[in-house]
Amino acid sequence: MLIEILLIIVALFLWLYWYISKNFGKWESLGIPCVSGTFPWGSHKELLTQEKHINELVLGDYQKFKDKDFYGVYLFGKPVLAINSLDLIRDITVKHFNNFVNRNDSNVSSLMEGGDLDKLWKNQLGSLADDEWKDVRSTFSPIFTSGKMRVMFKFIKEIGFKLTTELEAKAQSKTDFELKVVFGKFSLDTLATCAFGIDPDSFKNMESTLRKTGIRKNDLIDMMIDCIKDEGASSNLDANVSDDMHDQYDKDMQFSHHVQQKQFDEDIILATSLGFLIAGYDTTGMTLSFLAYDLGKNPEIQQRLQDEIDQAFDENGGEMPDYNSIQGRVPNCSILHYFSRACTSDFKLPGTEYWVRKNDFLMMSSLGIHQDERYYPNPHQFNPDNFSKEARQSRSPYTFLGFGQGPRACIGMRFALLEAKVAIAMVMHKFNFLPSRKNPEKLKLDPTYFFGYIKNGLYANIELRN
Repeated sequence: MLIEILLIIVALFLWLYWYISKNFGKWESLGIPCVSGTFPWGSHKELLTQEKHINELVLGDYQKFKDKDFYGVYLFGKPVLAINSLDLIRDITVKHFNNFVNRNDSNVSSLMEGGDLDKLWKNQLGSLADDEWKDVRSTFSPIFTSGKMRVMFKFIKEIGFKLTTELEAKAQSKTDFELKVVFGKFSLDTLATCAFGIDPDSFKNMESTLRKTGIRKNDLIDMMIDCIKDEGASSNLDANVSDDMHDQYDKDMQFSHHVQQKQFDEDIILATSLGFLIAGYDTTGMTLSFLAYDLGKNPEIQQRLQDEIDQAFDENGGEMPDYNSIQGRVPNCSILHYFSRACTSDFKLPGTEYWVRKNDFLMMSSLGIHQDERYYPNPHQFNPDNFSKEARQSRSPYTFLGFGQGPRACIGMRFALLEAKVAIAMVMHKFNFLPSRKNPEKLKLDPTYFFGYIKNGLYANIELRN
């Protein structure tokens, strides 16, 4: 019996070794520069040992091969083609989008088969594929037009007042506090209010639960139902946000598709709402936390921002600026460090002899491009001038990948930017951020945290402005 068990274990190990290592050497045989793979982790053992965060690994690979149009890595046993060329990024995400509709290949998608919770996650917008994704995306895109954003603006402001009340207490206590704990409450309550029409009041009760009430409050669920019934608002864009970056994003996000069916079941609506909540909670909370940390370390930039915000308040009689005024007043930022596409039909990369085959997996390093000095001078310095209109016009629009690009870019980009702008405007009008001694001299990413937050947290102090 023992011998049989040992033979089974050996057989399983040999099969696992074959399965993971069968594609090793692919990039080398094609003459494509790469990070070689080793059993069982592929190109980077740190993915298993958690010595480094995946963001650090992706950035290191980009910097090693940044002069190449593309290079190869092995994600465990999966060959991944990493794209550096801005022209190729546009080809893949926009120009030849129909060859790269999906985010995940069929192997990853199959992992989401299973129970009810697996099915719910598979039904959220980021996981849908092919025409099903096109149906849902086309149907729900009107949720994020200017008319709908104006409705949500009122909700976001209400949570913003609670945020400033929380920070007043922090200023009075004169103690250091963890930034994402506070901004995470703002992000959670804003998303819960806008998505589900309820306010969990996380500033008073972090153990509160989300309940849907059945009462119409013009939240995302109500808007999705309207879209399905063809009762949604027009998809016309707001002229007040038609700066060069928004123009390019909005134009590239368009795609031609005839919706096959709009009779989506409750799982699609619930999964889409939960997707907004999950995708938006950490990303916005972390973005605001990093921004507050950098402002505290750069008081001269903080003052410039406050001067601009004060002017907007003055122009509105001392009250919170309206929707039109607040657009475009805060530098763009996000937490997306890389994104992926899966090939849906064979495609020859323009200008090369390389064919991407169906089900091949591609990755774009937004973090690498954002830290490339060819596009962003002194990229390791906190420099909002990198996002001035003049700076943006001097470089390719595909050097900013914080929300992805093309039709599969983040559908909630407008909402995320509005949410961040409201928080910063309300907070910076009343407070100064100060650096904290609780932060180490050199920040280190927590390898266990998916989105790449700072190990042991990010701290600041705060004071009321005179």
